[in-house]
Amino acid sequence: MITRNRVITVELMESFAVISTTYRCSKVGMLAAYPVAAMIALDQGRSLRGLLDRVQTQSGKRCTLYVAVPFIEIGSHSWRATLIAAQAGTKVCVITRSPSSPEVAEQFRNLERLGGRTVIIENLHAKAIMWFGASRRDRAAFVGSYNFTRSSESHSIELGIYVVGDGLAENLFYRDLKSFVEDLAFAHRPGRACSRHACRRLQNKGT
Repeated sequence: MITRNRVITVELMESFAVISTTYRCSKVGMLAAYPVAAMIALDQGRSLRGLLDRVQTQSGKRCTLYVAVPFIEIGSHSWRATLIAAQAGTKVCVITRSPSSPEVAEQFRNLERLGGRTVIIENLHAKAIMWFGASRRDRAAFVGSYNFTRSSESHSIELGIYVVGDGLAENLFYRDLKSFVEDLAFAHRPGRACSRHACRRLQNKGT
């Protein structure tokens, strides 16, 4: 069993080099408060919420935020952080299901007015968030059970993988996740969905 304070070091052989990556299971949201060298961790949502707090204060034109979640509530902290990032000039691409109400639909239009992109996929069940900050070291991702809803933020039991930093294993994770998200966005691009060129611009800004 992985405990809060136990650290497991996994050595990966790649091109005759040994790279040590630290895996830590933690409930401490401060993991996301400041960029660290590199880490992959189990997370119940606190590190993700810490990351979204940082997104609100450190967003800008050199940043990129990818969001793939099927369920979004406009009163959630996660969605407010997404809009604040777009207002600050961050390139935002949101992949989700059809809006559940006219209010949510208006929020999606608001995101697009701010320069963001929305992609509607009715059978989306994956949940992933990926952040590329202004510097190469300032990047993070989360893949797990977390939706942008108040229940996920308050009382639901969530679990996922939180990745932060600029190590070899972490960058391989970002590469594959970004490819997955952009393939979704390009394959489902009717109407005002994220176009191929728009997604490529996001990709170029995120690297």
